[in-house]
Amino acid sequence: MVRWERSAFLESYVSFNHHFMLRFLFSTTLIILLTILTQVGGLLFFVFRFVLYPGFPKSWKSWWISTPLFVLFYALNCAFLVPQLASLWNREPLPLIDDQVAPGTWLTTLCNRQYVDQEMAAVVYRTAEEFQKEYPGGKIIYLDANFPLIDGFPLFPHLSHNDGKKLDLAFVYSTPNGQILNQGTTWSGYGHYEGPNEGEVDQVTPCLEENPLYSFMEYLSLFPLRGGYTLDEAKTSWIIEYLVKQDQVEKIFIEPHLKTRLRVRYEKVRFHGCHSVRHDDHIHFQLR
Repeated sequence: MVRWERSAFLESYVSFNHHFMLRFLFSTTLIILLTILTQVGGLLFFVFRFVLYPGFPKSWKSWWISTPLFVLFYALNCAFLVPQLASLWNREPLPLIDDQVAPGTWLTTLCNRQYVDQEMAAVVYRTAEEFQKEYPGGKIIYLDANFPLIDGFPLFPHLSHNDGKKLDLAFVYSTPNGQILNQGTTWSGYGHYEGPNEGEVDQVTPCLEENPLYSFMEYLSLFPLRGGYTLDEAKTSWIIEYLVKQDQVEKIFIEPHLKTRLRVRYEKVRFHGCHSVRHDDHIHFQLR
């Protein structure tokens, strides 16, 4: 009888520790992943998991309740609390819905990657206002900017984008009759490359030999460009030229073949180096 009770106790103890370790590993992995992707998501999940909802999740059935609750908790904090905290680092979010400025993909806002400092925000809004005067109905479409908090916090997979002074913009795509796309070309906003044409400088090939991850963002472009839209060289060139003329803008990165094709041969427009990723799917610019 004693032997059976000990055996049952050990089985119960081992089972408890097994489930505890699985829940602990799951929570730790999710905290790390959310921190890498959204910066504040890991902390919010920690608060939700261990303070507000310590039973998350006790069983598979509880997922149907706890997951929507966490998504709501995350969304409310990102919408109301995080922008207030970001102001401590002189950062503000670029708009989700606006007549002149818009994200290329909803993932940018979902992951808190739309934050810039006030000087950068002023440059973006000024550029968008002038762009719409030149091309009515056109918007400045932004991609990754910076996280809301803490200078130096990395924004994966970018090498910079960590101080509120960096921003990626989408190229302008239009139909033959001039209708502007006004959104990103893929679900991530990246990876739809405008590669070198015959006779143009091909920096992509040697960079791929040096850095196999040079075309990394291509693997995140699961959805192709909508039919009928092509790169609008005139409008894309206009944006780059306008940014070049802004004293606050320090440098702009695009691929060398596009610098020639778009006729933007300015000192500020530079090659970013093979250690980065390709820049023939977006415009990177940064302030001094």
